[in-house]
Amino acid sequence: RGQQAEKDKADSRQRAEAGLLSHASNASGDPCVVNFPSYWQSKNAGAHGFLVFNIRRQQSKLFQALKRMMHVPDPLNLGKGRDVVSRKKYSGLVLRRAWRVESPILWMQYMAAKFEVGQQMRSCPSLRPLSTKLQQAHEGIDEMSVDSQLNEVFLLHGTKPDLLFKILSNGLVEGFCGGIFGQVSCTCHHMACFLVKANDDIRSILNAAYQGNYLAENPCKNDQYVAVDKERDFYGGLKQLHDMLYPAGVEHPGNVYYLLVCRVVMGHYVRTDDASTILKSGGKALWAKDERVLAQIADTPFHYHSLVAETGGVIQRHREFLVFKGTRIYPEYVLAYQRH
Repeated sequence: RGQQAEKDKADSRQRAEAGLLSHASNASGDPCVVNFPSYWQSKNAGAHGFLVFNIRRQQSKLFQALKRMMHVPDPLNLGKGRDVVSRKKYSGLVLRRAWRVESPILWMQYMAAKFEVGQQMRSCPSLRPLSTKLQQAHEGIDEMSVDSQLNEVFLLHGTKPDLLFKILSNGLVEGFCGGIFGQVSCTCHHMACFLVKANDDIRSILNAAYQGNYLAENPCKNDQYVAVDKERDFYGGLKQLHDMLYPAGVEHPGNVYYLLVCRVVMGHYVRTDDASTILKSGGKALWAKDERVLAQIADTPFHYHSLVAETGGVIQRHREFLVFKGTRIYPEYVLAYQRH
């Protein structure tokens, strides 16, 4: 019996290390039990570790919520920014297709990360609630309910067609980043990268690469980082992606771009408007001493879980969000849209 008990403990530790812990709010109360969303259509990981399910627009409240999230409140800013390739003028973004991503592995990793944040926040001072401009768009949608006690929110991430399949398979892995100022192949953006894009003078105050996943609350911002998917690919590099998104009988809309609607646990976040100090803190440093992780939360051994870069300083138009652990992000919906 004693040997069996030790074996059970070892098995439990292995499950934890493998990322199978879930947030303690599951029905059983057992942190080693993962509850998959009740609205999932399958618990099967599929041949590639995930499945996608088309969200039909007819009489679908979920599709309408995702459509509202694509609303651009400031159309005059569309097509502006250092990273915009096309200079054609357009005034809106139109949602054409939407899919839910069901990845058991990424979901378990996300729930483990969520559990970790929840445990750490027990030692943290009172939580500053985080609100985003997207909240009203999905309010009342069961599939998009969030845990406000952990500052769980939905945010947007723009990507390129040739990277989308990698993200759906691996998640938003911050290690995919390239050089200090980013590369065309990045699935995310360095802290240095996105701030330099807002203000060239910021280079003088950054001396290290801050790898993190970039997200936004305004699709106008994400639209700067996407690339066009012109047509159905039957033989080339996009065939694998297209076989999943556009199987037999499903037409490729033509000239679409892709956004991910991500479920994100922001936890105890910190704000800045200059990339070096905590906003309204009297000049306290934003970064830990090694300048590669965020500062420690006061009176705790834990570091801030995420960063909100506010407008008014080096960022001029759009508030931005950075998460430095990809497991704290679950890419839940893929949106295909056209510029109009």
